[in-house]
This record gives sequence, structure tokens and C-alpha cells, in this order.
Amino acid sequence: LDFLMPGVDGLETAEGIRDIYSGMMIPIIMVTSHNEDDIRKRAEASKIQNILTKPITPAALCHAIMEIFIGENYLLHHSQGGEALPKGEWERLRSARILLVEDNEINLQVARELMEARDIVVTVARNGREALNLVKEQEFDAILMDIQMQEMDGVEATLEIRKEQRFAELPIIAMTADVVVDRI
Repeated sequence: LDFLMPGVDGLETAEGIRDIYSGMMIPIIMVTSHNEDDIRKRAEASKIQNILTKPITPAALCHAIMEIFIGENYLLHHSQGGEALPKGEWERLRSARILLVEDNEINLQVARELMEARDIVVTVARNGREALNLVKEQEFDAILMDIQMQEMDGVEATLEIRKEQRFAELPIIAMTADVVVDRI
């Protein structure tokens, strides 16, 4: 949430969200162009998990999210050259079967090499149509789906996959190089 918004500010919005979802842990990251102690104290009182000062870099946002979902030790561990996941978590991913749906050769190579270096089993589809065929023929633990592809894009492929009840719980993770995607 941005701290400064017209009408209701970010802190009031956060408190409203907390009221609506009382009893649930809803992670909230506050974004502000001011690095003032007063804002930080009010954000802490509103149980904001993290505060980012503008301009925000992709790395800072990634670190803030990882800190929330992986734990407070993430930044210290990561800054000391450690892995992005705590010790032992990579083991859970070993031998995971991932369908990588990507039509860009460089993106495909990078994603594939990163996963295979961790003993993740990667199957490649070059478009949504290939992904549909593969998901019906093989079992996967998750799908990494590019959004923009020729022949059948990732959104259309995901909608087709979800039509079958047996794939209702299959994790499908969207990937895109675009900053703004309005169809997800």
C-alpha cells in the first residue's frame, strides 16, 4: 500500500483490511517517499510487516516479500551470501517436476539452468498449446507459465487447464517481462 493516497491514506486502508479480515494474517508492505520515524511508528502500530522507501527497486521488493514469507533471517542470511531459501528448504524441491512454459530462448535457458542446478526436473513447453498437451500426458508439481507467447498465451492456457477439475489445485505461477499485466 502506498502511504499517501487521496482520501484514505495507506495506514487507514491497512487498518480497514485488518478489520475486514480479522483473525487472519494479511501481509502488508507500506510504500512511502518519506523516511520519517512518525510514519514508521504508525505503520508498526498498524502491524505493517515492512516499509519500503521510494524509489523501490525490484530487489528491495523481492527482499521485503521474502522476509515476510520466509522469515526475519532471510535478509541476514541472503546478505551473507546464503541461499534465498533457508537451509533444508531446497531439499523439499529436489526432484520436483516443473513444467516450464516459455518461448524466449534466453529466459528459457536461465530458468531451466537455475532449476536443474537444484535437481528440479524440468519439462519445457514453448507455448500454451504445448503446455496443454503436456499437462494432460504427464504429472507436474507446478507450472511456470509465461504470459505472452505466440499461438496460445499463458492466460488462455491457464484458463484451459483450470477447466479440468483434476488440475484445480495445480500451482500455476505466472511469469512476465512486462511491468503491467492487466489480464491476470
